[in-house]
Amino acid sequence: MGRKKIATGVIFLFIISLINTNAFAQDLIFEKWPGKLTSHPDFGPNRKHFFHEFASLSLSFPVDQPTVIQTNQLLTGTFSLGFRYKLKITQPIALVTEAGINLNFFNIGQQTGKNFPDTLIHQFQSVRNTGLFGGILVRVRLGQRGDYLGRYIDAGVIAEKSIASQLITKDNIETNGNSLLTTHKTTRSDIGGVNSFSYKAMVRFGFDRISLMASYRLSRLLESSWEHDLPALSIGLEISPFRY
Repeated sequence: MGRKKIATGVIFLFIISLINTNAFAQDLIFEKWPGKLTSHPDFGPNRKHFFHEFASLSLSFPVDQPTVIQTNQLLTGTFSLGFRYKLKITQPIALVTEAGINLNFFNIGQQTGKNFPDTLIHQFQSVRNTGLFGGILVRVRLGQRGDYLGRYIDAGVIAEKSIASQLITKDNIETNGNSLLTTHKTTRSDIGGVNSFSYKAMVRFGFDRISLMASYRLSRLLESSWEHDLPALSIGLEISPFRY
């Protein structure tokens, strides 16, 4: 009996082996090759590279009265437009470079004893100087994470190249010898006595896209032939009008 069972089993296995069937435990329904994974982008406000435009307005203040020409502070300052590039070195530290164009405007005080740009007393007198600027600063980010500018401190040096200057003067004059007064405005271009290059130290306190800035000019704006110089200290506000 046992031999019959063994023989029957061998014959059954032999027959199964002769049947050529392809049987799979699982069938492939969907296949996708994702390819190479994309690396983390390097461009962004808190990434390795970032650049953006900015605009700033600052007012100038005389800090050394004996050697500084008196000005009207409300109409004395600098307006700037430029671009800035940031290179992230480590998590909190970055190198910042910037360049652009600025307009320096100085409303000259009209008090007795003035000697720049002349000794006459006028109704209004303003010196305007247009130039190009470029600078390099070190940025320290104050601890926040996330891809935005956040809070930071910039400190560095800005150099300026003067390309054009103007002297604008307004005076009231009598008309035909009577008491009627008219305002006479004169504009003199390329006034002498302005240095071609100047440089200043700057510190900036940033609060995302708005920052407070202060700078102090380390060199003379006027040539040494003038006894006094124009105000060197400036304090102002800057805005970076880009979108995240």
